[in-house]
Amino acid sequence: MNFKSKKFYIGLFFSALLIYLIIHQLDFSEMAATFKKCNPKMLLLAVPVYFLSYITRAVRWKYLMMGKENYKVPTLMGIIFIGYILNSFLPARIGDFYRAYLAGEKFGTSKVTVFSSIVLERILDGIVVLSMLLLSILFFFHQPWMYKLAFSVAALFGGSFILVYCLFKYSNTDVLAQKLKNFCLKYPKIFKEKFINFLDNIHKHIKSFITGFEVVNSPKNLSISLLATACGWTVETFFILIIIHSFSGLSIGFPAALLTMCLGVFSALIPSVSVHAGPYQYAFILGLGAYGVSKEIAITIALTTQFLMISFIVICGLIALVRYHIGFDNIKDVETKLDKTEN
Repeated sequence: MNFKSKKFYIGLFFSALLIYLIIHQLDFSEMAATFKKCNPKMLLLAVPVYFLSYITRAVRWKYLMMGKENYKVPTLMGIIFIGYILNSFLPARIGDFYRAYLAGEKFGTSKVTVFSSIVLERILDGIVVLSMLLLSILFFFHQPWMYKLAFSVAALFGGSFILVYCLFKYSNTDVLAQKLKNFCLKYPKIFKEKFINFLDNIHKHIKSFITGFEVVNSPKNLSISLLATACGWTVETFFILIIIHSFSGLSIGFPAALLTMCLGVFSALIPSVSVHAGPYQYAFILGLGAYGVSKEIAITIALTTQFLMISFIVICGLIALVRYHIGFDNIKDVETKLDKTEN
């Protein structure tokens, strides 16, 4: 069983467990009644707000790649949509790898370098959303389990950023590669050439990967990236708030949407099947439940939010695929190449 298969079955287990906890003693008649209270006009208002969050993501990605002129925001946004549509329906976050592949092809940049910028993008998401979660806990909502969650996430993303910074600032791959080559010189010629070629190839990829963290050495680009990240998640909080208010009878405000958004983001850390079935809905139960919203109403809001998000991503992703003349055969070819690299 390869890594992808193991990850699928682990995700299937967690999704099944959480879905069972969600539907256990769930009142479906209350969910149906809640759906009838939804205001479609309010939902339409949420769409342009959600689109704005993708503009901030594209701006952030541009500056993570040092804000070079040829990295156009509309092009980056199209690539992001393609990556997100693949992440929504394919396992192992294949969309992130395809984003790196497509951006590398479009801009003539090392695909490994682009991929490391996506890794840094995820780390910044974690740091910014964690900061928003801490604000939510300190000012609006006090529960011991929330503090434990915050500290765990802080250790994960804070440690990841420190590692990235140290890799870029202090790692000297050239010296290490040369020492390994000198060691290989002791082997017979038939093995020596293979080892040296192998080391050269690995060294090239490691240098390309570390180059993608160049932004940590640029206060201006890093600050813009952090600001764009904060703006993006603030916009997404308002997106969730609009959906909450589209259901009549709910008077909860921004703090509830903020807590729910943060928990929804961190639910992606839990392995699951496609479209985050299970963890994402459970995050809404916890977030909205903290403000007295019943499980049935929370699930209804979660499903509505997810339906809007996925529909929007699918439509924009398909438009981008047509725009760049990309067929599903191209995506399958890239996935096959990645599988061979993994094996």
